[in-house]
Amino acid sequence: MSENISVVRELTGVLGTPREWAAGTRLIAAGSEPGGLTWIESGRVLVTTLGEAVLEIPSPTIVGEVSYLSGNRTIASVHLPDGGRGHVVSTEALEELALTKTSTFHQLYEQLTRIALDRLLFGFHSPYLALIAHDGCKEQLCQLVETHPSLFNHHPLVSTEHTAAFLYERLGLQIDRQVNSGRSGGDLEVGGLVSRGRIKAVFFLRDPMSVQPHQADVSALVRICEVYDIPIATNLSTAHIIARTLSSTPQSRG
Repeated sequence: MSENISVVRELTGVLGTPREWAAGTRLIAAGSEPGGLTWIESGRVLVTTLGEAVLEIPSPTIVGEVSYLSGNRTIASVHLPDGGRGHVVSTEALEELALTKTSTFHQLYEQLTRIALDRLLFGFHSPYLALIAHDGCKEQLCQLVETHPSLFNHHPLVSTEHTAAFLYERLGLQIDRQVNSGRSGGDLEVGGLVSRGRIKAVFFLRDPMSVQPHQADVSALVRICEVYDIPIATNLSTAHIIARTLSSTPQSRG
């Protein structure tokens, strides 16, 4: 659990009313008026955005923070297909906290803002699959994508600038998020997404026969995947194994 979520869990726990939700409960309807906050301690959480993308976010988690902070209508529906438990924090309880414990309210508000910004930037969809390849391995990456179309057509994708352009030119593959080229720090950008829990697997086909001027960045990306236990393939055989494994549990592209 991230530090931001941990703080919110602690602060809302005192304010909230405990709830048990039955299977199929819809907690939030997209387009509804802003309300308070809902902390979900356990249970599968499915989010449907206004663009009709469906994703699952892990519990424990907070929902309703974007509309609460902005004062605008909700931007996604949230329901619990298997039920769950948690607590609900009303707007009245939040207003009371703001009046009586200003510093505590500011702490809560700050953490909610961090969570909301993170989700708005790249959190309202399933984790990315990262596609990167050195120039000598870009054709191999195309072969991988062509061999596993059900995987790469149903997950959001992130790629470095040159690899993204190559995949689009050769295969017409649309990349959802593009980062800088590897030489301009793109590998480190992908590593940052790994540390935020926004990467499901990395397919980084490296050319062992060429010297890369940004080898330190490449090594840093491999290391961060090891730290966060994220699958990373650096050659085609390993990439096929990971792709086959992931294909057994397909997920909607968000």
